[in-house]
Amino acid sequence: QIDKNPGSKQVVVADAEHRGFPDIPGVRMVSPRDFGDIDFPYAALKYSATDLCCALKPLAVRWLLATSGVRSVVYLDSDICVYGPLDLLLEAAARHRAVVVPHVREPLPNPERFWERPSLGDLAYAGVLNAGVFALSADEEAMGFLETWSRLVTGPGAFLNTLGGQWEQNSFNWITAFLDGMHVLRDPAYNVAYWNLHDR
Repeated sequence: QIDKNPGSKQVVVADAEHRGFPDIPGVRMVSPRDFGDIDFPYAALKYSATDLCCALKPLAVRWLLATSGVRSVVYLDSDICVYGPLDLLLEAAARHRAVVVPHVREPLPNPERFWERPSLGDLAYAGVLNAGVFALSADEEAMGFLETWSRLVTGPGAFLNTLGGQWEQNSFNWITAFLDGMHVLRDPAYNVAYWNLHDR
């Protein structure tokens, strides 16, 4: 949530019936059932734990934008390590409807060594953009994209190779086609990972 006020709201997503979390000052526990548009007991049976977390991501972001009153949200996956201020991301988020970060900034080296993984094809299949680092505004167009993204990851065929995949990560790629006012943050300090060390 973009807010420089240290007393701003924080949100933790958990299953309210089985959360097991202690009360934490400034933290609000939210059940996935509050997000709407998902049959949570059925989804909990259908998806693996990882896929369920991924499927809930766009619903959680949409719920937060709709209920918190903030103008925009910065989302970071739980496996993202942050070692410094996110100033460039926050500044871009203040100027654009959406801010996205590509998985790589340059082609992989040694393309003739086709046996090395990941290849560009592997990355494209997973997602050209990192759905674990982005910012979205709370306007109607951005909310419309979140609605589409939510449908892709919860509808028939989601997370199933034989029915088209529709992974949370590669479904996020549609933001480039469905949303105007998007900014691609190519700063090499963001989204550093083993597959893009060649362009850092």
